[in-house]
Amino acid sequence: MYLFVDPQFDAFKTISMVFSGEKNELSLNSYGASNGYQLYNSYERPSSRGGGVFISEPEEIAMQAHLSYLDFIQQSQNATNTNKRNLNLIWDNFCQRSFIKKEMESLEFNYSSAEKIDLIKGTITGIDNAAPFFTTWWKALRTNEGGEVNPEINGKVLEDSITVWTENSKENENQGNYLNYNFIFRPFHISNNEINRFTSLYNMGTFAPISYLEKEYIDSKKTLDGKFIFIPFRDIKDSEVVINEDEMLSYYKLNKENFLNDNPSRVIDYYIFNAQPTEEDVELAKNQIVNRYLNNKNLETLRLDTTNQSRDLLNFVKKSSNNKEEVSFNNISINDWNTKYSLIPNKKSENYFGPIVENNIVKLGIIVSKDTDSLNVLFINQDINPSPNTTNDNFMRAKDFLYSSTDAKGYDLESKKLENVIIKKDISISNLDENISGIESSSRQIIRWAFGIPDNINVPLSSIKTEERLGTARRFKTDIFNQVVVYLKEVNDQEFKSYESVKSQIKKILLEKKKGELVVKKILDNWSEDMNELSKDLNKKIESVSNFSYSTANFSVAGNDHGATGYFFSLDNNQISQPYIGERGVFIFENNGIKENEANIENIISSRQATLNKVNSEFNQNLLQQSKSGDIVDMRHMSF
Repeated sequence: MYLFVDPQFDAFKTISMVFSGEKNELSLNSYGASNGYQLYNSYERPSSRGGGVFISEPEEIAMQAHLSYLDFIQQSQNATNTNKRNLNLIWDNFCQRSFIKKEMESLEFNYSSAEKIDLIKGTITGIDNAAPFFTTWWKALRTNEGGEVNPEINGKVLEDSITVWTENSKENENQGNYLNYNFIFRPFHISNNEINRFTSLYNMGTFAPISYLEKEYIDSKKTLDGKFIFIPFRDIKDSEVVINEDEMLSYYKLNKENFLNDNPSRVIDYYIFNAQPTEEDVELAKNQIVNRYLNNKNLETLRLDTTNQSRDLLNFVKKSSNNKEEVSFNNISINDWNTKYSLIPNKKSENYFGPIVENNIVKLGIIVSKDTDSLNVLFINQDINPSPNTTNDNFMRAKDFLYSSTDAKGYDLESKKLENVIIKKDISISNLDENISGIESSSRQIIRWAFGIPDNINVPLSSIKTEERLGTARRFKTDIFNQVVVYLKEVNDQEFKSYESVKSQIKKILLEKKKGELVVKKILDNWSEDMNELSKDLNKKIESVSNFSYSTANFSVAGNDHGATGYFFSLDNNQISQPYIGERGVFIFENNGIKENEANIENIISSRQATLNKVNSEFNQNLLQQSKSGDIVDMRHMSF
């Protein structure tokens, strides 16, 4: 089956046409796969002005409509909204919808206009059965001033009243909501429910012919009695087979379609320049934290207030500290005080001690209370950050390194001269990756750059030309202090995987092929029409089978092999077969008779659900494979 997703789908253009005053001739599926609009886009258009235009039967929904719908759902459920998660959900949904729409078309499966309204409003089954998600959209049109619901307003009346209301009203403060309802939520929900209803009918076996169910039942019960000799590939040593480079290369060229590159990637080297605080930065941080305490009258007031076990002081210090999880009351014994803290200089106050430097954090101990043998202490803390001068020096180091070379070897040599630089080499990234280790905050920016996406997209994606960046480097900020230099080392965008990347796979294929040929030659050199004689000459045991299942296709000595099973069942009775090269070795079969059960209506009904489960599983697997096929242009990486 062919899943069509047109790469020219333009979401913002679609929404623009909806809300502009243009008159557009848009036919069925006008929001989606079949009318030449781009599925994903990340550029912004100015807001359109003017009256709304009603579009007849919009079946598919644009990117912005999907996002609006998901945002609304998430807000109503207090769910966290993430752009990446939304895009993945939209993509999976769009692929499924497109694929199933094609199935519906092939089966000539259609809904009437009344049925489509009923999918969301319950016009046919009654207003009380309408989708509860949308009741808020209609409430204003179903209730009087006292808030009472008019039971006479059924789905059809409501549908007509919304249409009239939106056409005639240009000033109502809720008009935007109703436009969203008409152009976004309603058609999306109808189309989504069409898919759900069709899928439900499909899973129920509505479209499964009785002849298909009958054949599946017969095949599931079909067995045979027979025997076979099996010689595994492993009986031939690898050293007995010669495979040269030319053979492998020739196989690769003739079978390229078996090595499709379904995961375009880039290989990068990157060098992380983390700014390290200098001694001057440490002293500055010490002075800052002391001044924060001495100049904060609220802090001293809270220290003296011991009500509620000084909880107000604790909360204030937590709020004021960079590392809040480390803030808690500490009971320090006088002995520890004398040994660990007594040498810390402090001449400005008796109520604090420090500052203390630990692991790039500076702390100040606030003495909350004193006992004869201990002190109750609360530590306020702050990070020791690089100063602007230190940050600028680090920036210059990264900049100088960026211009120090033009190739991977040169950067490798230059990096050996540096200190305090984290080096990562030969890192493979794909266009949908979210994080690159060590530079998470800039990961998407770096990935977009590596895949040639322009920094500022202000044209439709159909007009975008990706930029060739192989062999180039660029500097990025990882945060306000640190830098990273990224070198694009390798581009794997080709239609097929490279020969080198599949070389070992090809070698295994050719190895088994040649081993199979050697085994076949050995069999033919010792050939006999008598299975027992052949077994003796080959020094291999005859395996007997009784009620061997066609559907299970499992050989006790050779595992699952559907090809060998089909060959076994195709043989004439009591005739020895020619050698058959299977998945793990070579077979010689003798079929002694096939047993088939007759299919009656009771048998078909009893096995129907198992057959449907298998079909539905294959349908879902096919859907997954189609979503990864080369016919689909996946533009998600352009959008986040």
